[in-house]
Amino acid sequence: MKQITLKVFHLWQGYSRALLRWMYAGTYRMRTTENLDTVLTFDLDRFRSGWLPAIDMLRSRSNLLTDHRVGAIHRETTADMHRLFTRYADLHHHVEWNGPDNLFWLDDREEDEKNAQRARRLHRFLTQSLPNLEIYIRKVGRYIDLEDTIAGCRAILARKYDDTPEEAFDYQGTIEDVIEAAKTGKNKVLVRTWGKEHQV
Repeated sequence: MKQITLKVFHLWQGYSRALLRWMYAGTYRMRTTENLDTVLTFDLDRFRSGWLPAIDMLRSRSNLLTDHRVGAIHRETTADMHRLFTRYADLHHHVEWNGPDNLFWLDDREEDEKNAQRARRLHRFLTQSLPNLEIYIRKVGRYIDLEDTIAGCRAILARKYDDTPEEAFDYQGTIEDVIEAAKTGKNKVLVRTWGKEHQV
């Protein structure tokens, strides 16, 4: 039986039987999370963008992402994603607010522009039409095989889909679904958050 999982959750969880302790940030603040094997952090900006599940890729972490527990490919893929997201976070405000032309001061501007575009595709690919999110995204919910998730992430990291429209990655299951959406151009997703509908 294939292992099915939430795409974002399992990439950072690292181990299917790991003990997760859920913490909701509000007026309550934990003094330390060092004793937790895995921490998943909510990302308000991601939620506002209509990208669900809204997990912060940089502030989430897991001590269980080891070769022994998840295998080298899984660990290396997650590490490569983290490096790409870190670089994108460094450039995010320059690119999003001022456009790519504002990156004139970079040593390798063309490569950093590609990295920013690749990170956005990866962020969109990690959205998922979960069954409990159907009322928000108006799309049939589904779970994805872990192997398919890792394969899709590795393909994006390997620059195989740099020319694929970013919108094609929204709320798709596998990378094959992304290819199909790009061919047909039928991937308009309306996400309802905080009582407002907007297309991602």
